[in-house]
Amino acid sequence: MRSRRASWILLLAAGLAAGVAASRWFTQVFPIVSLDLRMDRAQALARARALADARGWGPGGAYRQAATFGVDDSLQTYVELELGGKAAFARLLDGAVVAPYTWRVRHFREGETRETWVTFTAAGEPWGFLETLPEAEPGPALGAVQAKALADSLAAADWGVDLARWRLAEQAQETRPGGRVDHTITYERPDTTIGAAPVRLRLRVSGDRFSELSRTVPVPEAFARRYAEMRSANDGIATASSFAILLLYGVAGCGVGTFVLLRRRAFDWRPAFRFALFIAGLGAAAAVSQFPLLWLGYDTAKPVGGWLAEQALGGVALLVGNVLMLALSFAVAEGLTRLAFGAHPRLWHAWSREAAPTPALLGRTLAGYALVGVFLLYQVGLAWVSQREWGWWNPSDTLVSPDAVAGWAPWLPPVALAAQAGFWEECLFRAVPLAGAALIGDRLGHRRAWIAVAFVLQAVIFAAGHANYPAQPAWARVVELILPSFAFGGLYLAYGLVPAAVMHYVYDAVLMAIPVWVSRAPGIWASQFLAATCIAVPLLVVLYHRLRAGAWQELPDRLRNAGWVAAPPVPSVAVAGAATAGEPGPVVVPAVAPGAAPAWMTRTAVGLGAAGLAVAVAAALGAFPAPAVRLDRAGAIAVARRELEARGVRPGPEWRWLARVDATTGEATSFVWRTAGPARYADVLGRDIRGPGWEVRVVSFDGDVAERAEEWRVSLTATGAVWRYEHRLPEAREGPLLDEAAAREVAHRALRIEYDLDARQLVEVSAAPQKRPARTDWSFTFRDTTAPVLPEGERRIQVGVAGGELADIFRFVFVPEAWQRAQRAEAPLRTALGALALILPFAVFGTSVVSAVVAWSRGLFARRLALRLAAALFVLGALRLANDFPSLEAGFTTAQPYRLQAAIGVAGLGIGALLLAALGGLSGGMAATWLAAAGAGRGPRLPLAAGIGAGLALAGTRGAAALVSRARGPDFPSVAALDTAVPVLGSAVATLLAWVLTTVALLAFAGYLVHFTAGWTRRQGGALLLVALAGASFAGTPGASLLGGWLLSGAIGALVAIALLRGVFTRDPATIPVATATAALAGLLQVLLARAWPGAALGAALGGTLVVLAAGWAARAIGTADVEAPPPEPPPPGEAPAMPLPAA
Repeated sequence: MRSRRASWILLLAAGLAAGVAASRWFTQVFPIVSLDLRMDRAQALARARALADARGWGPGGAYRQAATFGVDDSLQTYVELELGGKAAFARLLDGAVVAPYTWRVRHFREGETRETWVTFTAAGEPWGFLETLPEAEPGPALGAVQAKALADSLAAADWGVDLARWRLAEQAQETRPGGRVDHTITYERPDTTIGAAPVRLRLRVSGDRFSELSRTVPVPEAFARRYAEMRSANDGIATASSFAILLLYGVAGCGVGTFVLLRRRAFDWRPAFRFALFIAGLGAAAAVSQFPLLWLGYDTAKPVGGWLAEQALGGVALLVGNVLMLALSFAVAEGLTRLAFGAHPRLWHAWSREAAPTPALLGRTLAGYALVGVFLLYQVGLAWVSQREWGWWNPSDTLVSPDAVAGWAPWLPPVALAAQAGFWEECLFRAVPLAGAALIGDRLGHRRAWIAVAFVLQAVIFAAGHANYPAQPAWARVVELILPSFAFGGLYLAYGLVPAAVMHYVYDAVLMAIPVWVSRAPGIWASQFLAATCIAVPLLVVLYHRLRAGAWQELPDRLRNAGWVAAPPVPSVAVAGAATAGEPGPVVVPAVAPGAAPAWMTRTAVGLGAAGLAVAVAAALGAFPAPAVRLDRAGAIAVARRELEARGVRPGPEWRWLARVDATTGEATSFVWRTAGPARYADVLGRDIRGPGWEVRVVSFDGDVAERAEEWRVSLTATGAVWRYEHRLPEAREGPLLDEAAAREVAHRALRIEYDLDARQLVEVSAAPQKRPARTDWSFTFRDTTAPVLPEGERRIQVGVAGGELADIFRFVFVPEAWQRAQRAEAPLRTALGALALILPFAVFGTSVVSAVVAWSRGLFARRLALRLAAALFVLGALRLANDFPSLEAGFTTAQPYRLQAAIGVAGLGIGALLLAALGGLSGGMAATWLAAAGAGRGPRLPLAAGIGAGLALAGTRGAAALVSRARGPDFPSVAALDTAVPVLGSAVATLLAWVLTTVALLAFAGYLVHFTAGWTRRQGGALLLVALAGASFAGTPGASLLGGWLLSGAIGALVAIALLRGVFTRDPATIPVATATAALAGLLQVLLARAWPGAALGAALGGTLVVLAAGWAARAIGTADVEAPPPEPPPPGEAPAMPLPAA
């Protein structure tokens, strides 16, 4: 005992000494910026209000304010990586020319477009402002000379700018819809640059109102692309780690681990759930405490109440997801540890009144605190060596961070983040792999070898998971965290989760709370005290229980993992014809509706089907007659090649031709449809609005990354006509310094050649130069007066000039700002309705998957059916993955290596296919288990006509939703299959996969209903409410009135769902695959009518055939699935309550 006590004292002394040394050298080693911050948040808000009042900036009256303090990250990264490191960046902080750190204050009001941003330096000097005016606000149309004179005079008078030291770089102008002309004048400092980055001053005059003075340092494109390529290696390492975490820790660790624990009645989920709720609740409270900063992103077009509801909805969704993730991780980690390491203290009793006042828990807790100092010193030492000897880079930072103390409780975010990282990461990254490896070794032999392999693997995965931090070289964080990972793993193996979790939590909290420690804000002492108290909580709990106990005690054996005793098994649901795996006392669920089916059920289904068929046909025949996309990928590339050759462009073999179908409708489609009507929309489709069509890119992934910015793009309409031509040049490419007149002549010549339009037929709306390092590019916008005028908006043409030649030309419809804001005002309601539509499907799916794992562990599960279904889903997913690669490839960026993007994309889609197969198989197997438990499908079958009628009713429900939503925009037939390598196969696979997932979802819901209602003998009111909500979710869609359309289509869906699920599907589940197949075939009707792409009919025929064959097999198989599993292993001694199978 004395030697152990001496060891703890020595460790504490070493940790304290290391912590003191680390804190002393911290600011000397790490790239800390010495910043002269003389303005706090309150002063920034007050000064901004005073300036706004003095100069009449909007919005005026009673308005809200929000403020943030931050750094120009791109400038900082550029300077530190290419212009001399931390010292070079520090020299920029004198504020004479640039201000990397600034306060930005926003003035805004609900429903008001006019708003203002005011900028101050860290020292509190006014640095700039931007006032946004409504585009429709009238104002004078000053000439360029007059506007420049006004801007120059006010910049000098109000802001003290000496324009003699600046040189004019750009002057642009734009005519606003209200008749006002806005001018933007950009200056550069000829005597000062930051490397290759110019120092710019931008002035704006809106009408006769001085509306902007801002200072920028645009980082060279070449550096941005080099940095993106450099960062891609970081992201690649981190992504590989994420995939490993998902597969090894998520699927294998938590998934299989949960199954093993349930089989051995060792899954103690209740304390895990309570602790997860506490940790996730801390995180949610921390997010709420940062609410003042959320106003920086508030869209004034949205009602404040709706926006707050939107934020709350997202927060609740995040909270629920976080709780579930944490609870599963905690429960599996604790359970596997309990089975694998008997000598460790039991986690959920670690700080209880019996375990806490013991030397075992005191030592483990103190070890966590003591090692914090050791690891801080390790970090300081490694940083010193890596930066001075090895040339590693980490971005410099300030210790002071006003945003970190801007919330209502500055102490809470660092504590909450550290608590989640400390406890969750140690459970998932340490306990799950190491305890799992120990148990595998116990079963297969060579326990130490399995642990050794897992020990190395967990260290590599944990370190690689942090590689996406901004650091160079890409593997710097991996090397940095390898030793801590080994230390965390060693602590866990020797002493359990307590010391590792405490050390991780305290270490992160100390570092994350640095802005709180160094802040001098009024009242910050309270946050400093609370942060320190929270960091000390694990030790304070031990000391508190020691005082209550009066003396140190020995840890009882029953509070070690070896002392755990399993609870007796719980009754399970009996399944007709299935063995109960030795579990006594089954709960019998009555069969569904014994006896012959009433004839009214069939008549109801047929009647609804007849009505549904009429609606579906009406929807298909009344669909907007969009032109078919006539070209396949090869044809689109051939057209693009001819277009480029006609322009004298012949890319060599190093260039790749990438093409993808773009069927996005866009805002202009909805705008013209709703304001001008379908007939006028048909007039602009293919001309001012492209509609469905191809986009072909000609790119290169070889050579210098800066030069790889060059690419050609050719956009084609559905008919194969060229709608847009674009040539993107690298920013540094040399070219002529065109003045406005010369550039306008190039644009006018392009209009004559491309559209046969004379400049006199057009009205120039804007002319904007973009000064490049060795050329001047221009962008012109014209209003087309030759086309019929739209009721709202304008038909326009945009022309880009780069390198002295045409670089971009296309037509478009200008959408007024007021209409855009009106649509965004609906966004909160649209978000809420969309979320409501997803809640029930996710809940049913999640319930079926969780219940499947529980049922399988009990030996009452349709295992064979689940495995077959999973295999079929995986095959379909693999086919889809291979076939979808051209679409994936078409989105690659040339700033990153091709092979890395391909590897990440393929791996991600492959893992997605695997997860879909596993979860779909579990859900389908549970559906069969529920239905078999209720005897569904074993009695008299309904006629085939009932299933067909039900399917037509489903199709009609979808058709009704389409008719309702047609008021908001055209419903183009899908052309997504064209994006695949073999479109006919892509169409067929997509049809079959959609049918499988829909059928599984409906079977799972029907199975849950008969389980929940015990064969419709109880809880019928609640079940019918669930059915109605499911129908509304299935059919609900916005109409001319967002809420009205959703309520109408949702009501139709609810009524149909009640009739079908209560009277048909739960009566005879074999009708479900027939119904979903019928609905799928009805959905193919529009495909056959539209023939929206070459081969669409063949793809629909093949997909329909596969669906019919699969539905026939499924209908015969329902009711005959074997519900069995191997008997569970005998449980080890323990006392954790098992999770019961949800009983009816």
